[in-house]
Amino acid sequence: GSAMGDGSATNNLIERAGASRGGCNAHARRKLVEALRLGDARATAGLELFAKLFHVEAEAKRAGDSLAQRLQRRQQHSAPVVAELERWVQDRLEDVEPKSSLGRAVRYIRKQWKRLTRFLNDPLMELSNNEVERDLRTWVLDRKTWLFVGHDDSARRAAAALTIITTCNKLGIDPRAYMRDTLRRILDGEKNLAALLPQNYKPNPDAQRSDSTGTQCAA
Repeated sequence: GSAMGDGSATNNLIERAGASRGGCNAHARRKLVEALRLGDARATAGLELFAKLFHVEAEAKRAGDSLAQRLQRRQQHSAPVVAELERWVQDRLEDVEPKSSLGRAVRYIRKQWKRLTRFLNDPLMELSNNEVERDLRTWVLDRKTWLFVGHDDSARRAAAALTIITTCNKLGIDPRAYMRDTLRRILDGEKNLAALLPQNYKPNPDAQRSDSTGTQCAA
């Protein structure tokens, strides 16, 4: 699987669990913004390159790209910008004062480089976690509810369910239909659980027809 996060030590647990973790380019960009606010105009060129990357993502969303189209767009338009950004970061590492705000910013980007650029080869991975944070904000605002889940296992199951629901919504899959169909397949003996992940899920036509009649109970 893949996940998105900033460079915090807590998020390293995702990689230890075997998942691929992307870095948040908005977080990296904000470090350059801070350097510019402190008067270092050398940050401008880096900010312009980040702007180009976010523009490519905006165009993909506006065009309603499929995952394959999004990947192709990234490889065609984002990859050259990433290469230019890498050269810029390397140059700044050589000529910027290490303890300056810009020096800290470019060192952070260099350290996180592999994570920041994983989106180039994974169309499911966002350029930043801003959108993910927006998707989950409703659950965070209701965090007092989580005081009453009763048990750590219950909390983990609830968190897993919310992750699945959010992923389904992002992929344009009806979460209720997905859950009904997936549970039905598991009960029928489906052993290939990877095929049931939202990103690999193929709706069952029979289940869709049954859902359209409204005859079965809600999940």
